[in-house]
Amino acid sequence: MRKLTNDDYDSLLHMDTGIQDDYVVRIFPQLVSSNTQALYGLFEGDVMKTVAGYTIFADHFAMLGRLRSDRRFYSKGYATELLSYIIQDLRKLDNVQWIGAHTQIENKPARRVLDKLSISPVESTYHAAIDDWQHLGEIDPGTRWEEVTQLHEKKAWIQKLSETSFRIYPYEMYYPFPYVEQLLSDAYIESSAFYVNDDGTRYVMMKEDVKRVRRTHVKYLWDDLHEQRGLWRTIAYEAAKHPNNEAPWIDVLPTVYEALQDEHGMDFSEEWILYGDWKE
Repeated sequence: MRKLTNDDYDSLLHMDTGIQDDYVVRIFPQLVSSNTQALYGLFEGDVMKTVAGYTIFADHFAMLGRLRSDRRFYSKGYATELLSYIIQDLRKLDNVQWIGAHTQIENKPARRVLDKLSISPVESTYHAAIDDWQHLGEIDPGTRWEEVTQLHEKKAWIQKLSETSFRIYPYEMYYPFPYVEQLLSDAYIESSAFYVNDDGTRYVMMKEDVKRVRRTHVKYLWDDLHEQRGLWRTIAYEAAKHPNNEAPWIDVLPTVYEALQDEHGMDFSEEWILYGDWKE
């Protein structure tokens, strides 16, 4: 087991993973040359049987992922073995404080591996593309929320995160983390649009993100999304500033998903779950 380099590209191509148009193959050169990402392989001789890796976010948070096994070698324990090796490498990095993974609830093989590694489940969420964002904004009976532009004001509001319904923060699309102050840098906050409701009890952050396509990532951290007058109008206002983006994206708790799935034209994912633990 070892970190992969550009010389291992052919070994990756020869793996029978069953994944069509695998993005890991497409971005392999970036993964093996990055300062914040790494890819590892488990070999027998020259045959690579399993690959996996990690990405470090905000300098302190390591997300495991990109797990792929050759279908000829399923159920051999190779995924668990390789991820255990990667975790040991991450534990040696002084800057890394948290190690975790994010996967679909229905991905039982991946969840079995995480359970074997004794990684703790944290929180489950759904995400959705807000395909009908323009209509939702038009029919919202409330007024657009007030925009906050000063960094110190944004940070004062963010300190209220402990009062929200989420135990985790949707840092990027597909990449939530437990919230601690060092997760959000000043640069991250400054690049986020920020709006506060009329009575000063709720706020929403929105940030541009790219995962194959560019979207406005909506971060609303309470479970009353469907009750907040003016919120959809505010989301639509911000989304309209970026006409070349795909539909805005939002992460919600299971209770919100149950309330929204029949009321709004939103393209919901399957349920996902975050696993992770702080380093001791």
